[in-house]
Amino acid sequence: MTALAPTDGPAALAAIGRGYVRFAVTEPAQFEVMFRTDALDESAPELVAATGTAFGLLTGTVERCCLEGWLSDRDPQLVAVAAWSIVHGLASLWISGRLVDRIGASDSDQLAAAVSELFVEAVLRRR
Repeated sequence: MTALAPTDGPAALAAIGRGYVRFAVTEPAQFEVMFRTDALDESAPELVAATGTAFGLLTGTVERCCLEGWLSDRDPQLVAVAAWSIVHGLASLWISGRLVDRIGASDSDQLAAAVSELFVEAVLRRR
């Protein structure tokens, strides 16, 4: 199955959210260590480059949304932080097992898609 490239900024932002959660769920140990500052050398050039690339993808996509007229007067940096916070929290809650009993979700991909779409629909508006 081949995934289609997102056609606009909002679709790309939703795809990033789905991908973030999918990575976390399929690689939980790696996901966890990525945020353990006690286990990482935050000055390592490879880590600096990797985190810059990852955050750059997110901020670049939010900037694309801005250029396409989707942010209205919203601060692009705030939109990026909010988007990251939501999918990071969702991924962490899924990995912990706390969501399955509370909401009965059995498919992290479906839940990530629904949450990402909800964020996009609630935050991004055409001017």
